[in-house]
Amino acid sequence: MDVNKLQGKKSSSRRNFLKSSAAITATVALAPMSLARAEAKLSPQHGIGVCMLAPEQISGPYFRNDKIVRRDITDSELGIPFLLKITVMDKKTCKPVEGLFVDIWHCNSRGKYSGWSYISPDVVPNVDGIGSSNRTDDKNFLRGAQPSDKNGIVNFTTIYPGFYAGRATHIHIAIRKLSTDVTDKEHFAFVGQMYFPEEINTEVYKYDLYSKRRIIRTKNHEDNYFKNMNGHLSEIKVTKIDESDINRGILGEIILSIDLENISKFITKDDLYSHTV
Repeated sequence: MDVNKLQGKKSSSRRNFLKSSAAITATVALAPMSLARAEAKLSPQHGIGVCMLAPEQISGPYFRNDKIVRRDITDSELGIPFLLKITVMDKKTCKPVEGLFVDIWHCNSRGKYSGWSYISPDVVPNVDGIGSSNRTDDKNFLRGAQPSDKNGIVNFTTIYPGFYAGRATHIHIAIRKLSTDVTDKEHFAFVGQMYFPEEINTEVYKYDLYSKRRIIRTKNHEDNYFKNMNGHLSEIKVTKIDESDINRGILGEIILSIDLENISKFITKDDLYSHTV
């Protein structure tokens, strides 16, 4: 796949329209029939055999414990449509795990997170950790969770994320097992971040919705968390739905093998029931 070649130049008005709309939203570009055809391009889930333990990483300052169960998390945010398939495996058995609750959250095309959308993404956030920055709003765009199916799979319809100052392009993920027993201590078994190949980042960020920023983008090899916390082991495999037009959308898939007995230190019980709810 050659992700470095953009289509030939169109008229200025046509080009600007395409760039500014970026296929409008994921829900439009990935309508039910198109969605089914797109998903057919993703690799089958059986016989994967990937049992290398996925690395945990920090939760970042913008986690919320909303438990918004939904597949489509766009909330009308504009950007290049992105369909993400996550397969969760048990590190010990190397088999997919059903019934895990998988949260993801990421910034929009301009680098802003819902809940903190009035904070400038062009300035490195001055925060010490999870929940250390006061919220500015109650928006919920680009956040959601789903239970893994019998094949350990969750699918999300979203947009390709933008970037903010000091960080490489990423999507946050947290995985836990929910319980109806109030005596159980709810906890996350895995907290991590998923990254993108730089070739596709370079192509996506040529479009107006993602470009025209006041900062220089941090690339994977420049990101401290990617470098120091094995980010290369959490890189999403990407494929363009239409090789001739990236605005048609991008498919992403990743396999995460986790230790189900682990109790993550990156989002604790105290975090769940204090400032992040």
